[in-house]
Amino acid sequence: MRHSRKAVMKERYTLYLRKHIFNGKYFVRNVQIGVGLVLVFALLVGITAMCFATKNTSVSAKKDVDVKSALFGECVSETKIAEQEKVDDTSEEMTTQAESVLAQVTEAATTEEQIQEKQSISEEVIEEPSLFDDRCIANVEESLNVRMEPDAESEFVGQMNTGAIAMVLGEEGEWTKIKSGDVYGYVLSAYILTGEAAETFSADYVTLEGTVLEDGVNIRDDKSTEAEILQVLDKGDTISVVEIPEEGNEMTEVESEEAKADDTITWVTVCMEDGTIGYVSADYIDVDELYELAVSAEELQRIAQEEEAARIAAEEAQRQQAMAQAQETATESSTNASSSNGSNENHQEYHGATTKPQTTTTSGECIGTFTITAYCGCSKCSSGNNRTASGTVPTEGRTIAADTSVLPYGTKVVIDGVVYTVEDCGSGICGNHIDIFFATHEQALAYGRRTVKVYMY
Repeated sequence: MRHSRKAVMKERYTLYLRKHIFNGKYFVRNVQIGVGLVLVFALLVGITAMCFATKNTSVSAKKDVDVKSALFGECVSETKIAEQEKVDDTSEEMTTQAESVLAQVTEAATTEEQIQEKQSISEEVIEEPSLFDDRCIANVEESLNVRMEPDAESEFVGQMNTGAIAMVLGEEGEWTKIKSGDVYGYVLSAYILTGEAAETFSADYVTLEGTVLEDGVNIRDDKSTEAEILQVLDKGDTISVVEIPEEGNEMTEVESEEAKADDTITWVTVCMEDGTIGYVSADYIDVDELYELAVSAEELQRIAQEEEAARIAAEEAQRQQAMAQAQETATESSTNASSSNGSNENHQEYHGATTKPQTTTTSGECIGTFTITAYCGCSKCSSGNNRTASGTVPTEGRTIAADTSVLPYGTKVVIDGVVYTVEDCGSGICGNHIDIFFATHEQALAYGRRTVKVYMY
């Protein structure tokens, strides 16, 4: 199962806009700043108007005194002059205070803007949307079990292979609650990566898939519109992408000339079903990043059942083939024996054939503990017959007799590291009893009777 990174990033950008652009807390802050700026502007206008009015009054008074002095000499009251000087001093003091207040307000507004700008820059750097802001990736050698509850003994609900991703829903102690595909549960936090570490790790496990945007898109064997066409794709077709060009990469001189010749076409490297590498124009293909998801316990069980059925079918086919070969060999042996002897009389002293035993250091499932005996081709052990019940020539190092209801003809088993094939049966062989064929009666007597574990091959 794969997951589109483009859809996830779109969802992340939407959440980012809702959180940082259209959020109520930013609206209140902006209103407060606006009201503050309006009040400061009104205060500045009032102070400025007061200063102009005071200066105009001072100028008018001085002109009046000068005129009266010119007309009447020293008759102007010294009291009025003193009052006028006091008014001037008061005006200058108010102007100084207004300038001080203005400087403080301006400094406060500048500081507030700088703080907000720094906060905005900090938020943009820290909260840049990333696929792994709320996701994790499995970092294990083989697979990571998903449990129903945060407990190693809890029910097994799924499995995450190496490189599979999941959405993080929360943490409980050393466990992390996740959702991956249809799987909900808990995984051990020690075996997952998040954030920047997860994004770096995921580069080795992401799969690129391209979707064709138009009909008649050509795959060429080189980065040129003059190159041979390997395949033609239709709209909606998908193809495996090997590499996409990165922005800002410098081109070699040869690539630069090709780009000029092909009107600066950007080429995407793709891989066809037969493994052939080709190139497609980036204008006609949409590339998605796909990641593996967790597999549920039910899906794992279904896969295991299919594999077991395939194994059983292969073993049955192998057994049928062995039986067919045995019958063919028996027929040939019977024909040869009839030709050489001219009759069908039994060979009372038949010793049988020998072959190099097939040995193995590994074996399959143990099928139980069996009683193991030995026999040969003499008249005492097998009436001197020169072939087995299945029609094959009895051969030391290969042939065994068994109860065919327990071990059918053609079944291969491992006894003491040697691989034997069930080719014979006998009236005294039933249940967990196997008779091993030897070429001579002396060897059969020497083997005797043993009890050993038998394994499937």
